[in-house]
Amino acid sequence: MELGSNCGNCATAIALYAVQSGIVTPQSGSTRVRMRNLNTGAVLSGTVATPGGRIPASGLASVPGSRALGVPVSLSFHAPWGRTTGAVLPTGSAADQIVAAGSTLTATLIDAGAPAVLIPADEAGIDLSVMTGNLSEHLPRLVAARASAGLMMGLRKPEDPPQNAVPKVGVVAAPGDYIAADGTRIAADTHDLRVRMLSMLAPHPAIGLTSAVAVSLAAALPGSVVAKVLPPAFETHQGRRLLRLGTPAGVITTEVVTDDDGDVSEVALHRAARHLAVADIDVAQPVALTA
Repeated sequence: MELGSNCGNCATAIALYAVQSGIVTPQSGSTRVRMRNLNTGAVLSGTVATPGGRIPASGLASVPGSRALGVPVSLSFHAPWGRTTGAVLPTGSAADQIVAAGSTLTATLIDAGAPAVLIPADEAGIDLSVMTGNLSEHLPRLVAARASAGLMMGLRKPEDPPQNAVPKVGVVAAPGDYIAADGTRIAADTHDLRVRMLSMLAPHPAIGLTSAVAVSLAAALPGSVVAKVLPPAFETHQGRRLLRLGTPAGVITTEVVTDDDGDVSEVALHRAARHLAVADIDVAQPVALTA
């Protein structure tokens, strides 16, 4: 069991469950459910549409990577940095050099949503024009990059074994035409950057929500490997900016919200959740044994 990070999918489900189960009273228009992740102390909120105070039983919202439809939930990570390491940039730098499998790579080590190490795809030798492969030939280098970054970020000591869950590890590239996992051609003008992440020891079929938060916040940091691959015209408008991530499942959009000082205060994602089942577990009372 891994308890060192947040889970956006679980938070999305919890927000809908809280409304449907009556834990949070539905409001007229929409209902916001605030959550605190005790693993890391992160604060999240999920907003569910409740027109006229009505509780949604189903919905038609979809997300890339899933064919199932559900109730739309807007999931926000509030001030989503430094929850694990104490700083958005644990090393104090927007870009570092890490050693992985005998080679040196440029990387951004960031703690936002979850700790993550982000590497330029070309330096890692990974072609993101096609996202149908399983990355098996690149796994040793990416796993080694995770181990090296974990030390630099203070997530483990030299004598500790490397973790498979954190930091998250991924590669990024400038926008470009690419083939998604299902064979669909994704045009360059539909996204702002391409990204592919590992989930434990396998490629993620889309992108984890916490990883999307890390990429989104890195995009706002000058000098990061993410900022360097963004189109020149990418700007913030009225404190908000939409970041379109080209992933193996298609394009996923995040909304980056900044305050009056230009600092990121919130990262929001549009998700979906649905009620699958109700289950009861009967637990037998222990029987006292007599001598």
